[in-house]
Amino acid sequence: MSTLNISSILAVLAVMCAILWLLRKQVAQDKAYEALQKKYVILTQQLREAEEARDSHKQNSLVLLASLEARSAGARVVEDTSHDLVNQVDRLQQRIAELEAESREDPLTGLLNRRGLTERLPIVLGLLARGVPTRNRAIADRRRAPMVSAIMFDIDHFKGINDRYGHMVGDQVLEEVARRIREAGKGVRSQDIMARLGGEEFWVILPGIDLENARIVAEGIRRAVSYYEFMVQIGDSLEAIKVTISAGVASVEVVPMMDHGTVYERLYNESDAALYHAKRPDDPRMGNHPGRDRVVCYQSPTQVK
Repeated sequence: MSTLNISSILAVLAVMCAILWLLRKQVAQDKAYEALQKKYVILTQQLREAEEARDSHKQNSLVLLASLEARSAGARVVEDTSHDLVNQVDRLQQRIAELEAESREDPLTGLLNRRGLTERLPIVLGLLARGVPTRNRAIADRRRAPMVSAIMFDIDHFKGINDRYGHMVGDQVLEEVARRIREAGKGVRSQDIMARLGGEEFWVILPGIDLENARIVAEGIRRAVSYYEFMVQIGDSLEAIKVTISAGVASVEVVPMMDHGTVYERLYNESDAALYHAKRPDDPRMGNHPGRDRVVCYQSPTQVK
């Protein structure tokens, strides 16, 4: 074989080797490309899934946030409603207390009414029977059973005032008499009881005060009412009218275990009986007094000569 042929064959072999190397390199590159392409697809899918998960979480977060805001708003509504209910309960309790007080007070004079009197008197008598000292009782007197006194007042000729001036003026007189009883009774203590029994009758209860001292209190109140004219509104002008009161005074000893109803009944009946004598003209015990505008102390039938 000639040298030319050998050289040609070697040249062809060299070209073919180069072509094979290039083909192998291309194949390797194609495989790498395919691998990268697969990896790209996987990563793209993972990215898409991550984005979908993020959007889902975001949506869930928005739903949760909306739910929390709704609950918060509901809680505020509940809180506001609770405050409103508490305020309403407070107002109702205050109104109930006011109604309770009103049910025990005379609306015209502000003194206790009969119900308030009957509720408070047993409390005062209970304290007195247990020996709670009062300001005006002497130490030496504490060895004796404590006394409780009552003064029953009645406005003289009150029907005539109503008939002449009308019931509005009569109400003014009742208010002014109650005010003067309170003013003249400043020596009357916090445990003492002032009440309007009804109509033109008033009652003052003095725990720890004996008959004579109660008479002195009654006389001071009578003077406070009778010595000064009353200025009342009649139409467009003020007019002075004369008002007097009469008083009956009674006292009862209070001992432990004594029935409060018995004390109440005796005080009422005896002060009422004394008031009757205060209003009665030509009472044998009062000489030729015309009756009314005076204070009379109760005397039992055995004391009356």
